[in-house]
Amino acid sequence: VAETTGIRRNFYPINACVPVPTGALSGTDEVRLMRGDEEVAAQVAAASRWPDGSVQWLTVDFNASFGPEETQSYRLEYGPGVSARGEPGRGLSLVEETDAIQVGRVRFGKTAAPLVGSVTYRDEAIAPGRNGFVVEDAGGTAHAVGGDGTRFEIIRGGPLYVELRYSGEVALGDGVRLPFVVTVEMPNSKSWVKATA
Repeated sequence: VAETTGIRRNFYPINACVPVPTGALSGTDEVRLMRGDEEVAAQVAAASRWPDGSVQWLTVDFNASFGPEETQSYRLEYGPGVSARGEPGRGLSLVEETDAIQVGRVRFGKTAAPLVGSVTYRDEAIAPGRNGFVVEDAGGTAHAVGGDGTRFEIIRGGPLYVELRYSGEVALGDGVRLPFVVTVEMPNSKSWVKATA
């Protein structure tokens, strides 16, 4: 991991995807991340699998602190006899409900319209309102991204990193349908929400 902008980073979220040879790893419980001789708390998940069911690509999420332009090396160990003992510290709680999902203090709608249902911070509650993504057609008409028919998936469920995905189609004029994907990401170490469409 290399810091390239010349600033200090504290508990910065790192996301990596690691290829694994066919048949080398059946699940994610025999994995740990090391920095030198010390284990690093990490969240691992199988991003894809080989035809035999073994892990093909492994996502690895962790937090790192480093100085300006510092480079750090990490080693991923996996296989029989390997197990993680590191605790994530302050983890993100994820609670799925019928029409919403609560991630820490942020409540998301399952249809992406609205995308954010509410946010609480200290004693302040930010009420729901019109929010999310829209597509504006050539005539200037705005069409909300999301709504009925939107597919919702939990890609990564914490405790160090949460990733949610919404997908579907936006109905434009004259029967034109525009596919969309909205991704929402939250690390446990920062108070931010990253949404991309």
